[in-house]
Amino acid sequence: MPVRVRALPLILALVVSVATSLVLPAAPTVRAAALKVAIIVGPVGDMTDGYRSSADRVASAATAAGATVAKAYSPNATWSKVKTAVSGANVVVYFGHGNGFPNPYSTTENTDRVNGWGLNRTTTNGDADGWSTTLAYCGERALLGTLTSGDDAVRRTYCGGTANDGITPAAGFTMIYAQAHYAPGFGERYDEDDPLTTLSQAQQRVRHYSYPVLRLGARGYIATAYGDADQIVTRVLTMRTTTFADIFRAGRGFSSSTLTTMAHPDVSGAQVWVQRTSVSGLHFGDPDYWYAFAGNPNATPSGAAATTPKIARVYPGANSANGSVNATVSATFDRAVTGVSGSTFSLHTASGQSVPASVTYNAYWKRAELRPSAPMLPGTTYVASLGWGISSSGGSLAPYSWRFTTAGTPPAPEGMEAFDPAVRLAFLQGTHTGYRFDASGAPTAVRTVSLATNSGANADLRGTIAGQSGTWFHIVNGAWAGYWLRQSDAVHLATTSAVSVTASAAEYDPPRRISFRQGTHTGYRFSATGALLAARTVTLATNSGADAYRLAAIPNQHGAWFAIVNGAWAGYWVPASDVIYLP
Repeated sequence: MPVRVRALPLILALVVSVATSLVLPAAPTVRAAALKVAIIVGPVGDMTDGYRSSADRVASAATAAGATVAKAYSPNATWSKVKTAVSGANVVVYFGHGNGFPNPYSTTENTDRVNGWGLNRTTTNGDADGWSTTLAYCGERALLGTLTSGDDAVRRTYCGGTANDGITPAAGFTMIYAQAHYAPGFGERYDEDDPLTTLSQAQQRVRHYSYPVLRLGARGYIATAYGDADQIVTRVLTMRTTTFADIFRAGRGFSSSTLTTMAHPDVSGAQVWVQRTSVSGLHFGDPDYWYAFAGNPNATPSGAAATTPKIARVYPGANSANGSVNATVSATFDRAVTGVSGSTFSLHTASGQSVPASVTYNAYWKRAELRPSAPMLPGTTYVASLGWGISSSGGSLAPYSWRFTTAGTPPAPEGMEAFDPAVRLAFLQGTHTGYRFDASGAPTAVRTVSLATNSGANADLRGTIAGQSGTWFHIVNGAWAGYWLRQSDAVHLATTSAVSVTASAAEYDPPRRISFRQGTHTGYRFSATGALLAARTVTLATNSGADAYRLAAIPNQHGAWFAIVNGAWAGYWVPASDVIYLP
């Protein structure tokens, strides 16, 4: 397949521009005794000198950290020399052409040539990168040593053949791809009209590219186009008990707002992390996927347990039901931490309303303390959240949240009628649906239940819901506990003073006007024995009315019913209730 090298100057330009515009904190002065770093530079034509310079910065960083360095640079980056350099390496860094999948060349993942390294076929062709003459893509099967006699002849000739000649890095090594197409998710885009990389494409490319090294035992895979491979190597060598998640987040190109994670489809316990950012001068400034991670984010380069901070206790206690409305919400850590602030420690109600508060850190007690600006509401559930940014010398605290409920009776929300104690509702036989809503009135959960007989439950609130029609009850027990049901002739107060619901008949001559509250109502036609013959459901946007000539019991039906003579339910019966009643 052709090697499109026009994008490579842009990648190198990014390396220069970002390197001169960003300064990262100095890495800890921890030395990586007895560790080995292998650095590969494949042929990339007239860009190879720039890649060799970047690789030399990695070598200097590795040496400064106390590691030994093995180089395999073009024009000497042949399979045999690369394999020797990589043998026993704790960190492997690759600069060069990338060839991943999915790509524009084939709908088949040809694993003999994708997900690996572009190397020199021989040492005699300089840095020439002709895909059909001087460069060999030694793919996944070459790295794993699973090439067979049925694979492409180029791979058999220049990538270890069929003698189980895969690479042999140290157990638990770290793989770092620097400026290689596809490895972090971005593809080959040479025109502004070329399609942008999709999230799915980026995830699949990182999934496939990381698979062979993770299968070989790598603990972490990091791919970058930001020109900071030397800094990544320094962190991997000197922060041996820091999680890969923290090492990745410290990278020059990290973007928490665009990071997307998923479980690795092929490697148990591993994840795939990709993120989409825009960089001036690269791919026309359009957003693409320049930085990625694969592996277990909670693993460390050494394999030892991470020394990240943990939460020792919280107050009010998790899931407690009697917290003081004047409580200082706090979280105590098992060690000293930094980064506690209003952006990393927050409080909101269970419905999502943020609570204004001040946040401080008590160094003596190793405790984050959040003081609400006003007393919390009684009988209300709150969620306290600790986010990324709180850390110790060993790494960051994993995001954590807990819920608690304050003591007392909750106030009725604005526009709501509160029932204390809760009132009894009547549910007519049939199918009913309850909802949970967010603050804007959008449904967040739905529960539908069919009742074989008339039933009931208790409600503590009644009122309107933003963006929803009608009046709603908040249910506190039974099948719809915690859900809202719309008030209707089928869901209503079990008793009402608006009408006397009796089995005795009442004749109205002339017909009497009855009231319908805003909401959804259903009228019915019955046989002489009370069997249902027809139904008509109408939603009223406002309160309304109609005329009835009779109030009577219906055989085998619950309660009393009005016989309607005009309007939407002319010729139908509607149940007398607190929403359909004599005014």
